[in-house]
Amino acid sequence: MSNFALIAHGARFDVDEYVVSAPIFFDEVWRVGERHHLTSGVRKELGDGRPLSQPEQERIAIEYLAANREALAALARFPGVTAFLLGFDVVIEASEGLVGFAVCTSPRLMAHALAVGVEPTFYIRLARPWSAGRDG
Repeated sequence: MSNFALIAHGARFDVDEYVVSAPIFFDEVWRVGERHHLTSGVRKELGDGRPLSQPEQERIAIEYLAANREALAALARFPGVTAFLLGFDVVIEASEGLVGFAVCTSPRLMAHALAVGVEPTFYIRLARPWSAGRDG
């Protein structure tokens, strides 16, 4: 599953009250106690599941935030929402000897995120081609 998604959740977030009048469709809605969840929340997939470059994810996210600004700002303020995340799925091609890297947003994306009240979050996966086939 891709981590390129918008997620709002909180232990006291009444998702049933929220979704009945929400102007946004969510791909997943969960409640406290369902499966492993300690919070209730909503999730909107922003991609189509394919791996996307960070610039492509930013382009899609900016378009989505701009098109849904008022609805997303209202979600950020909805009672019980304590975390409102815009997740990016970033794959770093790690080479042997890699000691670090940095990931950040563009100023344009940050302006839209601040206007809506969402926190950009990067989920990093390391691709390690040199470890394939090694014992250990």
